[in-house]
Amino acid sequence: MNEQATLVKALSMLALLSHHYGYSVRELAEKNECTERTVRRYLRTFREAGYVIGNRRGLYHIDRERTRQRLGIDPGELLFFTREEAEILNAAISSIEASTDVRENLIRRLYSFYDDERIIWKAARGEEAGPARIIIDAIRNKRQVKIAEYTHSTANRGIREILVEPLGFAFSFTRVWAYVHYYKRNMVMRLSGIAGIKATDNPFRHEERHQKGLTDPFRGYGFETRKVRIEMNTRAYGLMIDEFPLTRQYISADGRDGDYVLETEVCNYREIGRFLLGLPDSIIRIEPDDLRQYVRDMHRLAIEPGFIPAQPVYSYPGECVWEF
Repeated sequence: MNEQATLVKALSMLALLSHHYGYSVRELAEKNECTERTVRRYLRTFREAGYVIGNRRGLYHIDRERTRQRLGIDPGELLFFTREEAEILNAAISSIEASTDVRENLIRRLYSFYDDERIIWKAARGEEAGPARIIIDAIRNKRQVKIAEYTHSTANRGIREILVEPLGFAFSFTRVWAYVHYYKRNMVMRLSGIAGIKATDNPFRHEERHQKGLTDPFRGYGFETRKVRIEMNTRAYGLMIDEFPLTRQYISADGRDGDYVLETEVCNYREIGRFLLGLPDSIIRIEPDDLRQYVRDMHRLAIEPGFIPAQPVYSYPGECVWEF
């Protein structure tokens, strides 16, 4: 193995070890495509370098607090980015004056250390970190969780004592896809709405009904996607990539008067519609027709009390997905 490959493997191993729950020697070997003997050699090397390696029931992880005290750095903060941070860095790397090979190598390395659970740990801070820990464990072990109370509106209306089967985290890791027994359906739950969550020993009981949905570049949720095409001016383009960095890869300049075209797929019209509603003088064309009609209806609903759209709101893509 050459020096570059050895370094990449070592960094990948550190990235895996930096998340809270850790991995067994066998899992580390499988994820890094090496032998268990090699894993143990890396663990020994990391300890000699000053990292504090913890071991809970055979799961190895970096003790971040003790390592920070010893080395003055937090390895978890150095080894990964959220996807939006990576997209911004991607754009910056693409703009530097360097050979194509150098830029592509930097971008490939930027995306080479992703691990959803580590991103969750970065995204879930403060009060949301506690529920995130329990949910991660429940997803891995296919166990139900009990939520003492879930608040689903600003008016503090909530439901109590509900059983949930968590399936996976949604975009930005502030929400989780889950099968909710109370409603007998798959839903999107906000981590900020969860209070008093507890792990249980109950295995999943409704796996045949589980369906984890999709997310789109506008942070929309749904179980299917719909193609959209938006023509916009430079102002709208700048605001779009600022607010939704993941849209950048789907936008191209059409060469006419500095206009830009977005062509992508969305899960629902709520999020993209909200953006379009805020820029009536900067959007040139909206496709398909039902998205254009949705934006018109939402505008009229905002300014005309009692207006009833010809097409019910729930009939649009993704509106059948409950986020509460």
